[in-house]
Amino acid sequence: MIEDTTNEIIRNDILKLHISMKREVVFTACGFFNLDYTLVHSMIASATTYLVILIQFE
Repeated sequence: MIEDTTNEIIRNDILKLHISMKREVVFTACGFFNLDYTLVHSMIASATTYLVILIQFE
């Protein structure tokens, strides 16, 4: 459960509407891509790949 100590979530009308309609709330970067765990997974995979390539070529 999310604790809202500043009551910002309760005062946000659009968020209340999404919650009341039981729609999934999705965070995006200006609509270009979703900010979720798949983004973190992709970043770690890319960094690991580049690290392996750098180690191979010294």
